[in-house]
Amino acid sequence: MIEEYVRCIHCKVVYRHRVSGSGCFDAYNDKDYCHDCKEVIVNALEKVGPRAESFWGPCNDITVDEIEKELGRRDAESGLTFRQVFPGYVDMEDPDNRYITGGIRINGKDFTYNYWTKRGEKEVKIKMERDLQTGQEFVWRDYRSRYR
Repeated sequence: MIEEYVRCIHCKVVYRHRVSGSGCFDAYNDKDYCHDCKEVIVNALEKVGPRAESFWGPCNDITVDEIEKELGRRDAESGLTFRQVFPGYVDMEDPDNRYITGGIRINGKDFTYNYWTKRGEKEVKIKMERDLQTGQEFVWRDYRSRYR
């Protein structure tokens, strides 16, 4: 178990944050807030339900061939091969029929693709967002701080 001592950004008390091992996934174990402050935050947020959800929707904006071309361009540019790892399937009747699947982010949009090498269907999906109050659907954009 790895623990570190940190200062709560709200109440300024010094507390133990469990980085790994037993208790590191506890609801109130947080790298920014002590146990007491995190408990208040969690309890307050329980009263506010989610207002949006993400899902994978069909995509006609890009093809599997275009995605694989972009992956090849990135590999050649960097000299390294980076891939998201997805579970594969095995065709028990024809082991040469491989299932190809993967994911890529292009211009802030997340795509997944999959196909069998000996079948013609190739599928591309895009990560979407659904507003749970209005039902409107949008392309999902991941707004993460580049500084954290």
